[in-house]
Amino acid sequence: MAAFTACQAGLPGLPARACRWATCRLSAIHVNLSNRRPANAATGYPCLRQATAVPTAMSQLTLSRRSTLTRLGTLALGSGLLLAGCSAEPKERKAFIAFLQSEALGKSRRMMPGLSDKMRKELGSYAAHYDIMIRFNQAVNDKNLLKNMRELQWIRTPAQYFEKRETLKLALAEIPQAQATVQAELKKADEAKAALNQPEDLKKAYDSIYERLVSAPARLLLEMMPPMQRLLNVVTELLTLVEKNPQQLSITGIHIEAKSQAMLDKVNALFKKADAETQALQRIEKELKEL
Repeated sequence: MAAFTACQAGLPGLPARACRWATCRLSAIHVNLSNRRPANAATGYPCLRQATAVPTAMSQLTLSRRSTLTRLGTLALGSGLLLAGCSAEPKERKAFIAFLQSEALGKSRRMMPGLSDKMRKELGSYAAHYDIMIRFNQAVNDKNLLKNMRELQWIRTPAQYFEKRETLKLALAEIPQAQATVQAELKKADEAKAALNQPEDLKKAYDSIYERLVSAPARLLLEMMPPMQRLLNVVTELLTLVEKNPQQLSITGIHIEAKSQAMLDKVNALFKKADAETQALQRIEKELKEL
Protein backbone atom coordinates (compact mmCIF):
# COMPACT_ATOMS: atom_id res chain seq x y z
CA MET A 1 0.00 0.00 0.00
CA ALA A 2 2.94 2.38 0.60
CA ALA A 3 4.05 2.17 -3.02
CA PHE A 4 0.44 2.69 -4.15
CA THR A 5 0.09 5.86 -2.01
CA ALA A 6 3.45 7.26 -3.11
CA CYS A 7 2.58 6.73 -6.74
CA GLN A 8 -0.73 8.49 -6.32
CA ALA A 9 1.14 11.49 -4.75
CA GLY A 10 3.56 11.70 -7.72
CA LEU A 11 6.90 10.30 -6.39
CA PRO A 12 9.82 12.32 -7.73
CA GLY A 13 11.98 10.50 -10.28
CA LEU A 14 9.21 8.07 -11.38
CA PRO A 15 7.65 8.82 -14.78
CA ALA A 16 3.87 9.25 -14.85
CA ARG A 17 3.38 6.26 -17.27
CA ALA A 18 5.38 3.97 -15.00
CA CYS A 19 3.37 5.24 -12.07
CA ARG A 20 0.10 4.31 -13.78
CA TRP A 21 1.42 0.81 -14.64
CA ALA A 22 2.58 0.26 -11.06
CA THR A 23 -0.75 1.45 -9.79
CA CYS A 24 -2.64 -1.14 -11.89
CA ARG A 25 -0.27 -3.92 -10.79
CA LEU A 26 -0.61 -3.04 -7.12
CA SER A 27 -4.37 -2.59 -7.50
CA ALA A 28 -4.61 -6.09 -8.97
CA ILE A 29 -2.70 -7.56 -6.01
CA HIS A 30 -4.82 -5.60 -3.58
CA VAL A 31 -8.12 -6.69 -5.16
CA ASN A 32 -7.07 -10.34 -5.21
CA LEU A 33 -6.45 -10.11 -1.47
CA SER A 34 -9.44 -8.01 -0.45
CA ASN A 35 -11.90 -8.96 -3.22
CA ARG A 36 -12.44 -5.27 -4.00
CA ARG A 37 -11.85 -3.31 -7.22
CA PRO A 38 -9.91 0.02 -6.75
CA ALA A 39 -9.91 2.83 -9.29
CA ASN A 40 -6.91 3.54 -11.51
CA ALA A 41 -4.89 6.42 -10.03
CA ALA A 42 -4.40 8.22 -13.35
CA THR A 43 -7.83 7.76 -14.99
CA GLY A 44 -10.22 7.26 -12.09
CA TYR A 45 -11.59 4.06 -13.77
CA PRO A 46 -11.19 0.54 -12.46
CA CYS A 47 -8.06 -1.26 -13.56
CA LEU A 48 -8.93 -3.13 -16.79
CA ARG A 49 -6.43 -5.91 -16.08
CA GLN A 50 -8.15 -6.76 -12.82
CA ALA A 51 -11.65 -6.36 -14.23
CA THR A 52 -11.12 -9.17 -16.74
CA ALA A 53 -9.12 -11.40 -14.44
CA VAL A 54 -11.65 -11.91 -11.63
CA PRO A 55 -15.34 -12.42 -12.57
CA THR A 56 -17.86 -11.13 -10.11
CA ALA A 57 -20.58 -13.12 -8.36
CA MET A 58 -23.19 -11.00 -10.15
CA SER A 59 -22.00 -12.08 -13.63
CA GLN A 60 -22.11 -15.74 -12.59
CA LEU A 61 -25.67 -15.32 -11.33
CA THR A 62 -26.69 -13.65 -14.60
CA LEU A 63 -25.28 -16.52 -16.67
CA SER A 64 -26.97 -19.07 -14.42
CA ARG A 65 -30.33 -17.35 -14.82
CA ARG A 66 -29.90 -17.12 -18.56
CA SER A 67 -29.15 -20.86 -18.85
CA THR A 68 -32.13 -21.73 -16.68
CA LEU A 69 -34.49 -19.58 -18.74
CA THR A 70 -33.15 -21.12 -21.94
CA ARG A 71 -33.84 -24.62 -20.64
CA LEU A 72 -37.32 -23.65 -19.46
CA GLY A 73 -38.03 -22.10 -22.86
CA THR A 74 -36.95 -25.29 -24.61
CA LEU A 75 -39.18 -27.39 -22.37
CA ALA A 76 -42.13 -25.08 -22.95
CA LEU A 77 -41.63 -25.25 -26.71
CA GLY A 78 -41.42 -29.04 -26.61
CA SER A 79 -44.58 -29.26 -24.53
CA GLY A 80 -46.37 -26.98 -26.96
CA LEU A 81 -45.37 -29.13 -29.90
CA LEU A 82 -46.48 -32.28 -28.09
CA LEU A 83 -49.88 -30.81 -27.31
CA ALA A 84 -50.24 -29.57 -30.87
CA GLY A 85 -49.43 -33.05 -32.20
CA CYS A 86 -52.06 -34.76 -30.00
CA SER A 87 -54.82 -32.25 -30.66
CA ALA A 88 -55.74 -33.81 -34.04
CA GLU A 89 -56.79 -37.17 -32.53
CA PRO A 90 -60.36 -36.24 -31.47
CA LYS A 91 -61.08 -34.80 -34.91
CA GLU A 92 -59.62 -37.87 -36.67
CA ARG A 93 -61.58 -40.22 -34.42
CA LYS A 94 -64.83 -38.34 -35.07
CA ALA A 95 -64.19 -38.51 -38.82
CA PHE A 96 -63.45 -42.25 -38.65
CA ILE A 97 -66.61 -43.04 -36.67
CA ALA A 98 -68.67 -41.02 -39.15
CA PHE A 99 -67.03 -42.85 -42.06
CA LEU A 100 -67.72 -46.27 -40.52
CA GLN A 101 -71.36 -45.49 -39.84
CA SER A 102 -72.19 -43.69 -43.09
CA GLU A 103 -69.96 -45.44 -45.64
CA ALA A 104 -68.75 -48.85 -44.46
CA LEU A 105 -71.90 -49.84 -42.58
CA GLY A 106 -74.16 -49.25 -45.54
CA LYS A 107 -72.07 -51.24 -48.04
CA SER A 108 -71.85 -54.97 -48.67
CA ARG A 109 -68.53 -56.69 -48.10
CA ARG A 110 -68.05 -56.87 -51.89
CA MET A 111 -68.56 -53.11 -52.17
CA MET A 112 -66.36 -51.93 -49.32
CA PRO A 113 -65.29 -48.35 -50.08
CA GLY A 114 -61.60 -47.67 -50.42
CA LEU A 115 -59.84 -44.68 -48.88
CA SER A 116 -58.79 -41.74 -51.01
CA ASP A 117 -55.65 -39.78 -50.16
CA LYS A 118 -57.84 -36.98 -48.84
CA MET A 119 -59.77 -39.36 -46.60
CA ARG A 120 -56.58 -40.97 -45.32
CA LYS A 121 -55.34 -37.54 -44.32
CA GLU A 122 -58.61 -36.83 -42.49
CA LEU A 123 -58.53 -40.16 -40.64
CA GLY A 124 -54.84 -39.93 -39.71
CA SER A 125 -53.61 -43.06 -37.92
CA TYR A 126 -57.13 -44.52 -37.91
CA ALA A 127 -56.85 -45.24 -41.63
CA ALA A 128 -54.68 -48.23 -40.68
CA HIS A 129 -57.55 -49.58 -38.55
CA TYR A 130 -59.78 -49.68 -41.63
CA ASP A 131 -57.01 -51.25 -43.72
CA ILE A 132 -57.21 -54.37 -41.54
CA MET A 133 -60.72 -55.07 -42.85
CA ILE A 134 -59.82 -54.14 -46.43
CA ARG A 135 -56.87 -56.53 -46.52
CA PHE A 136 -58.95 -59.40 -45.12
CA ASN A 137 -61.69 -59.01 -47.71
CA GLN A 138 -59.20 -58.77 -50.54
CA ALA A 139 -57.43 -61.94 -49.37
CA VAL A 140 -60.57 -64.07 -48.88
CA ASN A 141 -62.60 -62.93 -51.85
CA ASP A 142 -64.56 -66.10 -52.58
CA LYS A 143 -64.45 -65.43 -56.31
CA ASN A 144 -60.69 -65.91 -56.19
CA LEU A 145 -60.61 -68.53 -53.46
CA LEU A 146 -63.13 -70.83 -55.20
CA LYS A 147 -62.61 -69.92 -58.82
CA ASN A 148 -63.22 -73.42 -60.18
CA MET A 149 -66.28 -73.92 -57.99
CA ARG A 150 -67.74 -70.69 -59.37
CA GLU A 151 -67.28 -72.08 -62.87
CA LEU A 152 -69.24 -75.22 -61.97
CA GLN A 153 -72.22 -73.30 -60.60
CA TRP A 154 -73.46 -72.64 -64.14
CA ILE A 155 -73.78 -76.34 -64.91
CA ARG A 156 -77.36 -77.51 -65.28
CA THR A 157 -77.18 -81.06 -66.70
CA PRO A 158 -75.25 -84.28 -65.90
CA ALA A 159 -73.78 -84.19 -69.41
CA GLN A 160 -72.19 -80.78 -68.66
CA TYR A 161 -70.50 -82.29 -65.60
CA PHE A 162 -68.87 -84.86 -67.84
CA GLU A 163 -67.58 -82.05 -70.02
CA LYS A 164 -66.17 -80.25 -66.95
CA ARG A 165 -64.68 -83.31 -65.31
CA GLU A 166 -61.22 -81.70 -65.00
CA THR A 167 -62.67 -78.52 -63.49
CA LEU A 168 -64.51 -80.72 -60.99
CA LYS A 169 -61.20 -82.24 -59.85
CA LEU A 170 -59.60 -78.81 -59.51
CA ALA A 171 -62.58 -77.53 -57.52
CA LEU A 172 -62.26 -80.40 -55.06
CA ALA A 173 -58.54 -79.73 -54.65
CA GLU A 174 -58.97 -75.98 -54.03
CA ILE A 175 -61.44 -76.33 -51.14
CA PRO A 176 -58.88 -77.37 -48.46
CA GLN A 177 -56.54 -74.62 -49.68
CA ALA A 178 -59.37 -72.08 -49.40
CA GLN A 179 -60.15 -73.24 -45.86
CA ALA A 180 -56.53 -72.78 -44.81
CA THR A 181 -56.41 -69.32 -46.41
CA VAL A 182 -59.55 -68.09 -44.63
CA GLN A 183 -58.35 -69.41 -41.27
CA ALA A 184 -54.91 -67.81 -41.67
CA GLU A 185 -56.29 -64.44 -42.81
CA LEU A 186 -58.87 -64.39 -40.02
CA LYS A 187 -56.17 -65.07 -37.44
CA LYS A 188 -54.02 -62.30 -38.90
CA ALA A 189 -56.91 -59.82 -38.85
CA ASP A 190 -57.98 -60.77 -35.31
CA GLU A 191 -54.44 -60.32 -34.00
CA ALA A 192 -54.13 -56.93 -35.69
CA LYS A 193 -57.48 -55.85 -34.24
CA ALA A 194 -56.50 -57.02 -30.74
CA ALA A 195 -53.39 -54.82 -30.91
CA LEU A 196 -55.42 -51.66 -31.62
CA ASN A 197 -55.75 -49.03 -28.91
CA GLN A 198 -59.19 -47.52 -29.43
CA PRO A 199 -61.27 -45.20 -27.24
CA GLU A 200 -64.58 -46.70 -26.12
CA ASP A 201 -66.79 -44.72 -28.51
CA LEU A 202 -64.71 -45.78 -31.52
CA LYS A 203 -64.37 -49.38 -30.32
CA LYS A 204 -68.15 -49.78 -30.22
CA ALA A 205 -68.57 -48.60 -33.81
CA TYR A 206 -65.50 -50.48 -35.08
CA ASP A 207 -66.47 -53.81 -33.50
CA SER A 208 -69.87 -53.70 -35.19
CA ILE A 209 -68.34 -53.14 -38.64
CA TYR A 210 -65.58 -55.69 -38.02
CA GLU A 211 -68.16 -58.35 -37.15
CA ARG A 212 -70.06 -57.74 -40.39
CA LEU A 213 -67.08 -57.39 -42.72
CA VAL A 214 -64.58 -59.83 -41.21
CA SER A 215 -65.86 -62.21 -38.53
CA ALA A 216 -69.22 -63.11 -40.12
CA PRO A 217 -67.88 -63.64 -43.68
CA ALA A 218 -65.05 -65.81 -42.37
CA ARG A 219 -67.46 -67.88 -40.31
CA LEU A 220 -69.85 -68.37 -43.24
CA LEU A 221 -67.09 -69.18 -45.72
CA LEU A 222 -65.70 -71.83 -43.41
CA GLU A 223 -69.22 -73.16 -42.84
CA MET A 224 -69.87 -73.30 -46.59
CA MET A 225 -66.86 -75.37 -47.59
CA PRO A 226 -67.73 -78.76 -46.02
CA PRO A 227 -71.15 -79.07 -47.78
CA MET A 228 -69.51 -77.81 -50.96
CA GLN A 229 -66.93 -80.55 -50.75
CA ARG A 230 -69.59 -83.18 -50.01
CA LEU A 231 -71.65 -82.02 -52.99
CA LEU A 232 -68.72 -82.33 -55.37
CA ASN A 233 -67.95 -85.78 -54.00
CA VAL A 234 -71.56 -86.83 -54.67
CA VAL A 235 -71.36 -85.52 -58.23
CA THR A 236 -68.07 -87.37 -58.77
CA GLU A 237 -69.61 -90.57 -57.41
CA LEU A 238 -72.61 -90.20 -59.69
CA LEU A 239 -70.44 -89.65 -62.78
CA THR A 240 -68.35 -92.67 -61.89
CA LEU A 241 -71.51 -94.80 -61.46
CA VAL A 242 -72.73 -93.82 -64.94
CA GLU A 243 -69.31 -94.48 -66.48
CA LYS A 244 -69.04 -97.94 -64.96
CA ASN A 245 -72.58 -99.01 -65.89
CA PRO A 246 -73.18 -97.88 -69.49
CA GLN A 247 -75.61 -100.75 -70.10
CA GLN A 248 -77.91 -99.86 -67.22
CA LEU A 249 -77.54 -96.07 -67.01
CA SER A 250 -77.78 -93.40 -69.68
CA ILE A 251 -78.02 -89.62 -69.74
CA THR A 252 -80.90 -87.98 -71.54
CA GLY A 253 -81.00 -84.18 -71.27
CA ILE A 254 -81.27 -83.28 -67.59
CA HIS A 255 -82.17 -86.83 -66.55
CA ILE A 256 -80.30 -90.05 -65.84
CA GLU A 257 -82.31 -93.08 -66.95
CA ALA A 258 -81.92 -96.43 -65.19
CA LYS A 259 -82.94 -99.80 -66.62
CA SER A 260 -83.24 -101.56 -63.26
CA GLN A 261 -84.87 -100.64 -59.97
CA ALA A 262 -81.69 -101.35 -58.06
CA MET A 263 -79.71 -98.95 -60.18
CA LEU A 264 -82.51 -96.37 -60.01
CA ASP A 265 -82.41 -96.55 -56.21
CA LYS A 266 -78.66 -95.87 -56.23
CA VAL A 267 -79.09 -92.85 -58.50
CA ASN A 268 -81.97 -91.46 -56.42
CA ALA A 269 -79.96 -91.85 -53.20
CA LEU A 270 -77.12 -89.83 -54.69
CA PHE A 271 -79.53 -87.15 -55.91
CA LYS A 272 -81.05 -86.92 -52.43
CA LYS A 273 -77.63 -86.31 -50.92
CA ALA A 274 -76.86 -83.71 -53.57
CA ASP A 275 -80.15 -81.89 -52.89
CA ALA A 276 -79.43 -81.68 -49.16
CA GLU A 277 -75.96 -80.23 -49.70
CA THR A 278 -77.29 -77.82 -52.32
CA GLN A 279 -79.90 -76.47 -49.90
CA ALA A 280 -77.24 -75.94 -47.23
CA LEU A 281 -75.07 -74.05 -49.70
CA GLN A 282 -77.95 -71.87 -50.87
CA ARG A 283 -78.76 -70.89 -47.28
CA ILE A 284 -75.14 -69.92 -46.54
CA GLU A 285 -74.74 -68.03 -49.82
CA LYS A 286 -77.90 -66.05 -49.05
CA GLU A 287 -76.44 -65.00 -45.69
CA LEU A 288 -73.17 -64.01 -47.35
CA LYS A 289 -74.98 -61.81 -49.87
CA GLU A 290 -76.83 -60.04 -47.08
CA LEU A 291 -73.59 -58.96 -45.35
